[in-house]
Amino acid sequence: MTTKMKQRVNLLVMLLIGCAIGFAAGRFVCGGKFPGRFAPDGKGPLDFLSRKLSLTDDQREKVKVIFAAHRPEIEASHKEAFDRFETIRKGIHSEISEVLTAEQKQRFEELHKKMEERRKEHRGFGPPHWGPPPPPPEP
Repeated sequence: MTTKMKQRVNLLVMLLIGCAIGFAAGRFVCGGKFPGRFAPDGKGPLDFLSRKLSLTDDQREKVKVIFAAHRPEIEASHKEAFDRFETIRKGIHSEISEVLTAEQKQRFEELHKKMEERRKEHRGFGPPHWGPPPPPPEP
């Protein structure tokens, strides 16, 4: 494996570790639960802030208006970041495939497929999806 390829693999590993740390830190900060994504009506972060800051009804309405005013910026930012991340991720995937044996490529593709399925299950990285969070899983 060339030095350049090792650097790229290390970058991918560091990216994944960073995502895992960010996810864990987010869960810790939010008490084990995420407040939800930005819904069109602002209820995800609005409810979170209302609980944590004991917002009055008047403050709650003002914060709701603020979220609504910045929604287009948030959507554009999420889409741009997602598109950029996907381009980088696909490039890394392609480069890694080039250095693998046929057997390794097959295992790599199987692993990649499982990771994609898991990502979709957990509504992980993806373009912004507006609306209420999904219902909790049934027991």
